[in-house]
Amino acid sequence: MNSKHLISLAEQYASLSNTHNLDDSMFLFSEGAHYLSPFIGETKGKAAIQNMMQNFFLSIPDVHWKTNSYHLTQPHTVRFNFEMNGTDKATGEFIARSDIEEIEFDAQGLINSVKVGSSIILN
Repeated sequence: MNSKHLISLAEQYASLSNTHNLDDSMFLFSEGAHYLSPFIGETKGKAAIQNMMQNFFLSIPDVHWKTNSYHLTQPHTVRFNFEMNGTDKATGEFIARSDIEEIEFDAQGLINSVKVGSSIILN
């Protein structure tokens, strides 16, 4: 798979995340995918990732990401910058975060791994 195609898949993932449409988003994940974030922790398996994302969207219903600077860091890994904004439903607190995210794709172009945060990715 070439870099343009992988970057396009990463952009599609970010775009679908902004719609909060998990049915469409989950088609991008492999069954054995894992997700790692300092805010969420580690989640393993497509079904568990879907459940985690559903709970995240329920807790921050207006969450939105702005992304940029997509580039390949490894043959099947795309990294990009993001700004996340939203309001915590339970507390009413406005949340704003900026960091990096990295998506590793398998040979079929499905998401095998998502890592969020420079503390995880750069260590």
